[in-house]
Amino acid sequence: PGVIYKVHKTKGEIFDLQNPSNMPDPSQIEKIEEPWIKSTIITPDEYLGSIIKICQDKRGIQTNLSYSGKRAVLSYDLPLNEVVFIPVSVSSIEKSAVPKPNAPAATLGVIRTGPCIAPLES
Repeated sequence: PGVIYKVHKTKGEIFDLQNPSNMPDPSQIEKIEEPWIKSTIITPDEYLGSIIKICQDKRGIQTNLSYSGKRAVLSYDLPLNEVVFIPVSVSSIEKSAVPKPNAPAATLGVIRTGPCIAPLES
């Protein structure tokens, strides 16, 4: 299942977007809201560096790092579309919804050796 984005159009209309093929013309879009989660990751210290790198690579925002005994307790806000599930035998993850930080939308146009493909928004 895909992630559902909220699209705010310039005329005040708001709708849920699940498929990029339903994206309206970029000139009609005021903003796009991407769902984010607040995650708490509990892991042995030996995996901490790798997990931080994965979260950073996935556009995560670190909100806390503490220790409980020999385990690191790492808190991150992550885009739902980028969530990585870590094997339970290595670490555990708890997640809940969180508002997304404001960021401008970017348009990506893809051209093949043929007709132009509709732009994708992120």
